[in-house]
Amino acid sequence: NAGIPYNTDLGIEITGLHEAGVELLMPWQDRFGGSRHKGHMHGGVIAALLDAACGLSMVVFTGRGAPTIDLRTDFLRGTGATDLRARGQIVRVGRSLANVDATVHDAAGRHVASGRAVFSLGHQDPPAAR
Repeated sequence: NAGIPYNTDLGIEITGLHEAGVELLMPWQDRFGGSRHKGHMHGGVIAALLDAACGLSMVVFTGRGAPTIDLRTDFLRGTGATDLRARGQIVRVGRSLANVDATVHDAAGRHVASGRAVFSLGHQDPPAAR
């Protein structure tokens, strides 16, 4: 979770790295419920996981974090009480903006959501400590 308190609070764990991004796991928590029917995940939790996958992919690829200036989330299916996995992938890093895609799958491997984040490179964090 690269020391990001919000990611830590959500229980997000980095499970893998690849040359252009990260793989994450977010274990189910009862407080993620999003409807009056128990066991349905709130869409905001899924969007937060997409943002984390994109943002942490930026850190892996550039060595620095950057603020998200746009996040598009496409919800493809509802999901119940299940762990989720996300994979972020750098699409393009330019002079001032970067685009990163991410996907979210449930524990059964079903594609739950896709997203794209745009980051402002003019406002990057200092290089990550190594």
